[in-house]
Amino acid sequence: MEQGGSTMGEEPAGLDLLLGLLLMAAVPTVVGGAVILSLVGLTMWATAPLRRRGRAKAEDGRAPSGAPGGAAPDQPNRPNGSNGELTP
Repeated sequence: MEQGGSTMGEEPAGLDLLLGLLLMAAVPTVVGGAVILSLVGLTMWATAPLRRRGRAKAEDGRAPSGAPGGAAPDQPNRPNGSNGELTP
């Protein structure tokens, strides 16, 4: 039995090709975005106790371990011990 015509399909039209490429680009974008958001969320969840501990130290009047300046509780944190005045 002979088969008539071409066995290969037609080439996709411009719009079909564009939609196919758009779909192929969208799948990795969505999956990659979900992975990145998951990693950010897990990082925030894992570091929450550290942030809570730092906030509790600051409320007790002690500067958190990473705070700049380490000023006394009644004085604002200023870099290099300056009092805010401009000197020439």
